[in-house]
Amino acid sequence: EKLIDNKDWLLIHDMVKEIHYKSGAQLKSCLASIFCGSLEFVKNGKIELKQANVFGDISLLGRNK
Repeated sequence: EKLIDNKDWLLIHDMVKEIHYKSGAQLKSCLASIFCGSLEFVKNGKIELKQANVFGDISLLGRNK
């Protein structure tokens, strides 16, 4: 929800840190879950993903329809 309503690109690592802090889940598990979920949102046209370089940061942007 936070992502879809946001008009700026968010780094996936910032979301991972926030969820890890709130839930206490493992960092790698948080990253895998967010990445997997974000691919589903991209597929449904709700967000966009971008990565400028190989192994670079992944950014997410909500798409208001």
